[in-house]
Amino acid sequence: MLSLPKSGVHVMGDFNINLLSKSSTVLEFENNVLGTGFFPLISIATHEKPDCKPSCIDNILSNDLEGTLSSGTLKLGISHHHAVFHINSKLAHQTKPSNNINTQYYDYSNSNVELFLSSVHERLQSLPPKNFTSFCTIYNEELDKAFKLDNPKHSKRTPINNPWITGGIIKSISTKDDLYDSWKQAQKRKKYRLRLCVDTTA
Repeated sequence: MLSLPKSGVHVMGDFNINLLSKSSTVLEFENNVLGTGFFPLISIATHEKPDCKPSCIDNILSNDLEGTLSSGTLKLGISHHHAVFHINSKLAHQTKPSNNINTQYYDYSNSNVELFLSSVHERLQSLPPKNFTSFCTIYNEELDKAFKLDNPKHSKRTPINNPWITGGIIKSISTKDDLYDSWKQAQKRKKYRLRLCVDTTA
């Protein structure tokens, strides 16, 4: 893993090492992973079967925590293993170097993430997929339904998507700017009236 790029890498699979246990093997695995700049994104049970203690043996190792919006598991009902997922904000943009216009195709706001998790869980529970292909189809359909913008957004301001800058925050910033402009105008009028009073009493 040391030879991999320093960011933007996600390694996913069944590592067969239960991170919920406290054995020396787990400690060695975690030290090796963390020592190379990667972090496990899954910390809950990913494998459950009758008469066995739940374990966390499936995981996603990532060296890009800044872009991570959400991660977790989905119970499919077709295997003892749960599906693991990871939503990354950097998939929201495609850049065009020729004119430096950034295009946003997906909106990974917190409300959309919650909508996605709820809808995909409900759909998988009501009609469990018969195979991996049908699971991918359901996952991608719910992904587009929750996150894909009807009309892509274009901006020159920044090539990086900041998912924490929500529509509500943008509106608050605009309101703050308007109030600040009003305050500046009021201060100018106040200074003008004060100067006018000084001139008339002189």
